[in-house]
Amino acid sequence: MEEYSGSFTAAPGPDAVWARYGSPAELRRLAILTGAFLVAPAVWVLVLVLIAVNDAYPMVDLIVFPTQIVAMLSGGAALYCGGKLVMLPFYKRNRPAVAVDGQGVWWLFKQQATVVSWGEIAGIGVCTKSWTKIPFLAGLATQYAFEVFVHEAAIGVYLQSPHMRRFLANQLPPQQGLPGSRFRQTIPMSDQHTALTEAIRMRAPQLWIGEYRRPWP
Repeated sequence: MEEYSGSFTAAPGPDAVWARYGSPAELRRLAILTGAFLVAPAVWVLVLVLIAVNDAYPMVDLIVFPTQIVAMLSGGAALYCGGKLVMLPFYKRNRPAVAVDGQGVWWLFKQQATVVSWGEIAGIGVCTKSWTKIPFLAGLATQYAFEVFVHEAAIGVYLQSPHMRRFLANQLPPQQGLPGSRFRQTIPMSDQHTALTEAIRMRAPQLWIGEYRRPWP
């Protein structure tokens, strides 16, 4: 086990694949959503004005109430996304993260970073859960958790570290031969889940156990 102090970027190698809050992809997504929600009421009004002009409906009666509803919903959504956008630098500094490089899997939080080497890992998988069973919403509602199962002979060393105990989870293993204890970190965006999966399959394909659906606290 190797432990490092300092910024996140000083710990994993330059080829590391990250999963953390405040990524450039998350920044772009929130910026696009905030802008979309801000312009949605104007687009709505424009469409209704065109309908009113073409069909000669009383425009005031037609647009006032629905426009108020759209403006309230869009304004609330824009405020939520904008708030998250403003808080991203804070999240990046103060939320846990994981990274994968040639040494193994890194677990990072604030000023602390610990790497679990490839030789100490028994298996790696991604656990998924969804808050809805509606088919067309299932993809949007799916959450991902990155799980690393460490050999029982090695995990005791990591459990002496308060930093690593933060990531510890205990559940029945997804397949036989794996320990019940694992280190787990939720993944903030689905594209980061894909990037981590590809990195594991490239560096240690023998450790990849796949994805499995299971709720976690």
